[in-house]
Amino acid sequence: MLLALLGHCFSDWDIIMKKGRITYLYVFIVALVLQLSLRQVAFAQEEYTIGTGDVLAISVWETPTLDLEVVVRPDGMISYPLLDDIPVQGKTTLELKAFLTKKLIETKIMGSIKKSDFKDEKLVNKLLEAKVIKKDDVNDDHVYFDKVISEDESVLRERLKKIGISKIEPILNLLRKSISFTGFIKDPRVTVIVSSINSLKVYVHGEVMVPGSYQLNEKATLADVVAMAGGIKAGSADFLKALVMRDGKKLDVDFQKLFQEGDISQSINLKPGDTVFIPDNFRSRIAVLGAVATPGFITYRKGMTIMDAIMAAGGFAKIADPDDTMVIRKVDGVEKKIEVDMEDVMEEGDMEKNILLLPADKIIVEEKWY
Repeated sequence: MLLALLGHCFSDWDIIMKKGRITYLYVFIVALVLQLSLRQVAFAQEEYTIGTGDVLAISVWETPTLDLEVVVRPDGMISYPLLDDIPVQGKTTLELKAFLTKKLIETKIMGSIKKSDFKDEKLVNKLLEAKVIKKDDVNDDHVYFDKVISEDESVLRERLKKIGISKIEPILNLLRKSISFTGFIKDPRVTVIVSSINSLKVYVHGEVMVPGSYQLNEKATLADVVAMAGGIKAGSADFLKALVMRDGKKLDVDFQKLFQEGDISQSINLKPGDTVFIPDNFRSRIAVLGAVATPGFITYRKGMTIMDAIMAAGGFAKIADPDDTMVIRKVDGVEKKIEVDMEDVMEEGDMEKNILLLPADKIIVEEKWY
């Protein structure tokens, strides 16, 4: 819509030039773009839920003593003047604004003033007698009023009238000028802004290039977060044991399908607090030993066969005896030997003998006897 409007405006550029409306057009466009941007920011603030570690900027109009920038504690609470500890985790900024507004209206204010602010000592005594103010036990030069006394400004006015004080406003003004007094907040106008988002984090551990915590600035998938962590270390990850934990539960994700077969449906959307763990494959690696081109260890993959493993090790050496191939497998802690005639697999295509491997299997290819 905005582009269409701009196109229409600039298509009549000559007319605009003649009528001297360029300045007005520029102001209109800037104002429109600014309004749209502010709406997007406001919407994001309304939708976002506050989490631990976030920094909140809270202000109350014309009450600077209640303006505060505070970090949300690990327990999801913040400390706020007059209200002590309040829960904020899980609330939106609008919900927190409504909560603070309600609490500030309900809260009875307290504060202190100096006796020297009252020029009339008799007046001080009258106020003490009427229980408008109380004597400060700590500092004899101070008097104070608390939440019991100052329930409402109208209550104070009535008490002042009862003791014969006609000029009430000067007394109330003195109370309002108190260092810690913030005024009787009948209609607090509260603003809450998340000035720094630090709670949208996921944690990546194990066989990635840069393990650690990562900030989610928008919706991110499992593949996105692994990419943020520098990707998976080549040949060292155990995809079968890799997992994503959320709220203490393991999510249904197939890492092998995602990272080895490219099945993007396994790249689930992550949420703040999720933990990705990709263990190493040291214990599940397949050992290919004996008469093969490059004996050693290879990464196990689900569905891998004995032929896959031998080919990954460079194939049979010239001195190999394919008929004399063996798989050593541990079953319930006991080694089991499985003899395989690989010549039947290669020359006769007997795929039944091309057995599936399990993690940590050992393949031994014997040499020929000449």
